[in-house]
Amino acid sequence: MCKTGGGTSNLLDHIRRHHREVLNGADVPHQQEHVFYSESSPRKNELDKMLIRLVAQDYQPFRIVDDLGFKAFLGKLDPRYKLPCRQSIANVSWIPVGF
Repeated sequence: MCKTGGGTSNLLDHIRRHHREVLNGADVPHQQEHVFYSESSPRKNELDKMLIRLVAQDYQPFRIVDDLGFKAFLGKLDPRYKLPCRQSIANVSWIPVGF
């Protein structure tokens, strides 16, 4: 049985008890093991643009790129994509052309 109230604390408690390998990183890909897109890659530029849009449209903090869960999620979706640092996201001149 899984509790459903109280925000994310019940979920974290469940993961600690029943899915410890996720917290220990056994199921999380490490970006260092992959070959990344080049800085001029159209795919990287597209993903960077979508990341900026996510932050802007959903009022996400720039520090989302430092969140372990967010990194793990993106690592599963596209292991070749290397997240820019939050300082780069905050730098307006960095935003890809055509945003």
